[in-house]
Amino acid sequence: MQRTIKTAAGSLTLRPDGILHVVIDFTEPPTKETAAEFVAARTELVGTEPPPVLVEIIQQAYAERAVRSFLMGTMTPPPCRAVVVSDPTLMTLFRTYEVVSPAPVPTEIFPTVEAALEWIQSRMSGS
Repeated sequence: MQRTIKTAAGSLTLRPDGILHVVIDFTEPPTKETAAEFVAARTELVGTEPPPVLVEIIQQAYAERAVRSFLMGTMTPPPCRAVVVSDPTLMTLFRTYEVVSPAPVPTEIFPTVEAALEWIQSRMSGS
């Protein structure tokens, strides 16, 4: 069964294969309130132990450090995370950030959802 919750920051879908697909699509900078709404939606879908996460970034405005810190400090990290970025400039920024400040969980950046799903599924199967 697939279930989706929409928030001000985008949508979260728990896929039938157990992967949480997050679509980030907001133009206004997130606030602590919209971040709390996102955390509540994530908790409603997956509880406190998150599954592997696929983050698809469609559009994103700048998020203040306090909001980013709130999100990272509130949510339990997933076992792995695949980030999909189709914009070449944004992809370069994400790759650079990952080198400078690596994520605490295995994280890869992909140009397509299909490639990201393949990577997550290979990690889930242990191959």
